[in-house]
Amino acid sequence: MVLIAVEIGLSLTLLAGAGYSLLGLGNLLSSEVGFDREGLLYAQISLPRTRYAPGGPVAEFYSQLVSEVSALPGVDVATTRSALPLGGGGFNVFRSYLKEGQPEPPVGGEVSGPWTVVGPNHFRTMDVPLIRGRAFLASDTADSQPVMIVNARLADLAFGDENPLGRRVRSWRDENIYREIVGVVGNVRYFGAGDTIRPCVYVPHTQNTWRVMSLIVRSSRDPSQLVPELRRAVARVDPELPVGDVATMDQVFAGGIAGPRFMSMLLVAFGALALVLSAVGVYGVLSYLVSLRTNEIGVRLAIGARGASVLWMVIRESAVAVVIGLAGGLVAVIALGRTFHSELFEVAAFEPMVILTISLILGTVAFAAALIPAFRASRVDPVEALRSE
Repeated sequence: MVLIAVEIGLSLTLLAGAGYSLLGLGNLLSSEVGFDREGLLYAQISLPRTRYAPGGPVAEFYSQLVSEVSALPGVDVATTRSALPLGGGGFNVFRSYLKEGQPEPPVGGEVSGPWTVVGPNHFRTMDVPLIRGRAFLASDTADSQPVMIVNARLADLAFGDENPLGRRVRSWRDENIYREIVGVVGNVRYFGAGDTIRPCVYVPHTQNTWRVMSLIVRSSRDPSQLVPELRRAVARVDPELPVGDVATMDQVFAGGIAGPRFMSMLLVAFGALALVLSAVGVYGVLSYLVSLRTNEIGVRLAIGARGASVLWMVIRESAVAVVIGLAGGLVAVIALGRTFHSELFEVAAFEPMVILTISLILGTVAFAAALIPAFRASRVDPVEALRSE
């Protein structure tokens, strides 16, 4: 019976891991990423330094490219962005921010997060909600007041309940110029569907003309059908310019959860195997124990015991082993709870519904496996059993 308890305990631990993993995957699939990824297509663009001088020529190219792409049939709106959300690649830059009047570290604290350069109509293209203030305007040029838009997370960390509009913030370790906050937008998951909500700063491309940008298109039709037309549009602006990766944001999302999806399927496969092995183990061990007790069972039946009582005796003894195994497995799952919580998306250290469901499945399978040898024990012929003695 000890072997049955150990098998059940190990199986519960593995099945609970699979259950927690599936729960985390489900949370990832239904997570709020902060924008509408449906209908979005992107293409990576990198302007060669030899042909595009900093400043005006770079800004002029991207402005012309967005105009060209926006005129394509089926394109609702287009923009540019330095780094894609959901870990889609691009020019990722992290910077540290201080509001005006705040002392530099170590005296004062700083807020760190992504620095994202965006083109016109960016928030409309991505469908990121504008919470306060305004989006970037055509008047936000290299010669105008430096401006930025921050996400709600940065506004909360840096300003709390204060209104951040009109306040000035600088990226003090590098650019080190004060930019006025003109808007606050919703939070977007930056490095994947399971990423934490990070404080983020957006600046207009006209004031920070990076060569490497992602062209982003929102289409009312299947965005993958736009790929040939998009490549031709880029060629019309610059025939010598290669187009980098082209994909939909749905593909970026799917790629970001490929690892958790594979791990979940692997754990489910191992869990299913553990379930089968548990059933086979319970059946095998009980069959062996019943064969050892054939004479004892025959004597019980010969002196008047009923078959139902023998059946109940075998099931009761196996049930005790199963309950002990489930208890031991539960202790192991609780011990591993912190690991599940830290590694899986929005999964608590203790998920009672997952554990209860797995326990019921495992207990039912073990009970079914115990029925066959128990029924066989109740059908022992006492004459044959005593004769073999």
